[in-house]
Amino acid sequence: SGYDLGLAWRSPDGRYSAEVTGYRLDVHDQIAFTFDPVTFASRYANIDRTRTLGVEVQADADLGSGFRLHGAYAYTDARDRSTGAWLVRVPFNQASAVLSWQGEKLGGALTVRAEGKQADADPDTFARTVRRGFVTADLAGSYRVRQGLELTARVENLFDKRYQQILGYGEPGIAGYVGVRFSD
Repeated sequence: SGYDLGLAWRSPDGRYSAEVTGYRLDVHDQIAFTFDPVTFASRYANIDRTRTLGVEVQADADLGSGFRLHGAYAYTDARDRSTGAWLVRVPFNQASAVLSWQGEKLGGALTVRAEGKQADADPDTFARTVRRGFVTADLAGSYRVRQGLELTARVENLFDKRYQQILGYGEPGIAGYVGVRFSD
């Protein structure tokens, strides 16, 4: 069972908006990925009762001259109600910010994403541990050649941050991509 309650606001001129949502979710027999330290095996298992409480906030602003700013934040407290332990791989805090610009032919965006600590399993011992948080940044751009044809480029993990979304599985370092987008 669960519920959520949200509020939304938009400025009279439509340039600014914000939303906030609070929620609670109670689950019986939740299926979750777990690690068994005795057999050193990973498997899916039922957790008798879980509760997730959270708040999500987002805001948008039209800054003028083609610039927009979008921000989002989420706080999540997800626990096994039988033991009180944090649920694995659910970060307490997540946030992102996107500053974008769109001109007549050129466009671009800088995205910064942060994720706080979360419960996880040590990849060597399978014991419960905590994965540290991280912050990454991506940069994207586009150039409209003509109606229906656009050149794109992006750089992910702009500052070559070494981090692990899931312990034991490193994420790629800095990477660049170019592309062509066709549309009607």
